[in-house]
Amino acid sequence: RSEESSNSQDWGLNAVKNIQGASILLIEDNIVNQQIAKELLEEGKLVISIANNGRQGVDKLLAQKPETYDCVLMDVQMPEMDGYEATRAIRKNGQFKDLPILAMTANAMSGDREKCLDAGMNDHIAKPIDPSQLFTTLAKWIKPGKRELPLVVEGEKDDSDNKEDSIPDIAGIDVQA
Repeated sequence: RSEESSNSQDWGLNAVKNIQGASILLIEDNIVNQQIAKELLEEGKLVISIANNGRQGVDKLLAQKPETYDCVLMDVQMPEMDGYEATRAIRKNGQFKDLPILAMTANAMSGDREKCLDAGMNDHIAKPIDPSQLFTTLAKWIKPGKRELPLVVEGEKDDSDNKEDSIPDIAGIDVQA
C-alpha cells in the first residue's frame, strides 16, 4: 500500500485537475491533522487557509467576500465552537448558502454522517484521511474552473524534483552512515 500511495495517480489527483487553484478554508484544531491536510491539498495544487477552531473559522469566513473560498473542510469536534455549531452559524448568513462545507471527522458511523448533513454540511470525509476520497469529494463539490495558481504552489513540485534525497546535518548524528 505504501508503494501505491507514493504514486500520485493513486491519490486521486486526476480528480482535482479541474479545480486546481481552488481556495479551501480548513477549520481544524489538531496541528498534525492541519499539516497532513495542508500537504495533501497543496499536492493537489489547491490553496489552503487554516482556522484553529470553529469560532475562528466562522470569523475568518464572515470577514471575507463570499467568493473568497470555494469550499470549507470542517472538523466536527473542536474547542470553543464545534463543527456543527460553526456550520449552523455559517449557514445563517445567506451569502454562504451555496458554499460547500465538508465534514472531516473520525466519527464515521452512519448516524454521524446524518448529523453532519442535518447541521448543514454537504458531505462527510472520514479520518484518517484517504487522499483519493478527499480529492474525489472536493471535485464533486467545488465548481470546476480556470484559477490562478500561486507561485509557491506551482514552484514546490519543481523544487522537489531538482533536490537530491539528502538528510540535513544533525549535530551528534553521522548522517552519511
